[in-house]
Amino acid sequence: MKTTAILNSYFLVGIISFLSVTFSKNSIAGASTVMTAPANGSVLSGSVLVRASVNSTKPISSVTFYRDNYIPLGTVSVFPYQLTTDTTLMGNGGHKIFAVTRITSGKSSSSPQLTVEVQNTVTVSPPAITTDPLTLSLTAPLQGATISGSSVVLSAAVTSNTGVNGVTFFRDDWIQMGTAAAAPFAISFDSTTLANGGHTFFATATTAAGATSASSVTSVQIQNSITSPPVLAPSACQPGVSPVGFDPLILFKKSYISGGKYAGAYLVGPGGYLNWYFSSLGVLGFIDRVPASEIKIYLNSYMANLERPTSNTLGYNIQDVTFADPYNPSASVAAKKPQDSDDSYAATILSVATRYVQCSGDRAWLNEVSAFGTGESNLQVLKKIAYYNLILPSRSTSTGLVHTFQNLAKYAIYYTEDNTEAYKGINDFAKLLSSIGDTEASAHAQVAMGIANGISNNLFVTNQNVTDLGTGSAITVSGFNVNWQGPITNNFYPGAVTQLFPVALGVPMSLAKNAAALATLNAMAPGWCNRLYDTQGKDPFMILGYGAAVLGERALAQCQLDYFAQLAQSNGATITVTGLGYYQRTLNVLAGQAPY
Repeated sequence: MKTTAILNSYFLVGIISFLSVTFSKNSIAGASTVMTAPANGSVLSGSVLVRASVNSTKPISSVTFYRDNYIPLGTVSVFPYQLTTDTTLMGNGGHKIFAVTRITSGKSSSSPQLTVEVQNTVTVSPPAITTDPLTLSLTAPLQGATISGSSVVLSAAVTSNTGVNGVTFFRDDWIQMGTAAAAPFAISFDSTTLANGGHTFFATATTAAGATSASSVTSVQIQNSITSPPVLAPSACQPGVSPVGFDPLILFKKSYISGGKYAGAYLVGPGGYLNWYFSSLGVLGFIDRVPASEIKIYLNSYMANLERPTSNTLGYNIQDVTFADPYNPSASVAAKKPQDSDDSYAATILSVATRYVQCSGDRAWLNEVSAFGTGESNLQVLKKIAYYNLILPSRSTSTGLVHTFQNLAKYAIYYTEDNTEAYKGINDFAKLLSSIGDTEASAHAQVAMGIANGISNNLFVTNQNVTDLGTGSAITVSGFNVNWQGPITNNFYPGAVTQLFPVALGVPMSLAKNAAALATLNAMAPGWCNRLYDTQGKDPFMILGYGAAVLGERALAQCQLDYFAQLAQSNGATITVTGLGYYQRTLNVLAGQAPY
């Protein structure tokens, strides 16, 4: 998922029109959100009121208040948009507070962040809601201990006059580890799934009478030796399936930019703009059906248009491009526009480069001087693309998850969709490095493993209430939330669509989680394979059919292929190069080829 996903809606038969659908984390058309309490710069203690003022021409679904890195404080759905929060849960020191308004279509508007100082006389983190008649303490691990290995015990001692309903263990910022329902109150966990360094653990318990208490926080160091994870062999390169009847390659070629500064790239669709992320996903779909020379031209065009480092920026990322005459981009005046993200753009070009070298055998390209213009080789530039856009942003938290942008202050969000793409890009690149004997292969594979663990451990939620988008009835599901510490959003995109991103991008995941995610998609959007829930953008989201094919759900995958072909030929939907690419990849998987 991109921070701002703009789809140019154009129809491939007849008159082409444009429709922009913006998923903006800062504003939406006709809506604005401003924090009115507390005051910016104020000193807070105890329970405080947080309040937002919302001006919107659209019906408001909810206003959610957050602190710091999107840690939720609570949600209100009716005016006045305010609630009371306990600052003793935050810890003394500086904090950010802001609000996000969501309208009924699912779009959102964020307020500017307030900076406040929390000063409570007594700080216990996490605080006990009540301590009588219940006392709780963590007995393992010990304070200051260094732990390692795949089976570390968390245990707690409980004293209660009425008995307890179980003990729940947490790490770091209220990330749940598990629950022990009965004595002895203990669970075990694999510390190798967490980053080396400092971590905190604590536990909570509730008595049968309803009294709740939290233990003191135990601080430990995790220290596991970093081993080299297995680097899988490259997926076998086979000629892409040439279908009978509707052929997506014909439409894909209509988006090709044949000349000028951006020669070799692909528009989002005919008459659209150049979004390098969309373009790379399209290229990945047809990389086995177009001449290798065209893929090389595309890679060189990408390299030539990367941003250079400056005194304020790292560079090695890339901006989108609009054209004064989008029907003749080769000769048109062009202008750069901000990219939707850094992470997914970087990840997809790493996958394109990997697939190109694997399938063409052109290892020499890696050592050629890059069109980037700094004298570096293509391989050196690829490594910096990976480092600045994926590896460094994955170190911003202990979760291993990748931040959307190089600039960590820009949208403090860690998207599920972006992270699945980040995993694939780094993992693919690790395979490429391994195939050429590069000593950095294992280090890149380790980063990919960390992202995969972060997705599995932090981006799956259970028993969440959402809406059946077909009937409007309330349902309870378990699946992948849209972003870290966020919910499964109550809409088709991104809420339902996100569910199949992990399996489609090859993230190692338990069968149970993938099955639950598919069940959530089916429950939220029944009949998705031949229905357009995204009625504004009219995007069929062909990644869903591809994910279904990978899961072995052939009927669902074929259903969406048939529906997409019908829409494409009848001018009934937004047909992007991304959709065409995933259509081709779904054909390949259904024909027995390995997913990639």
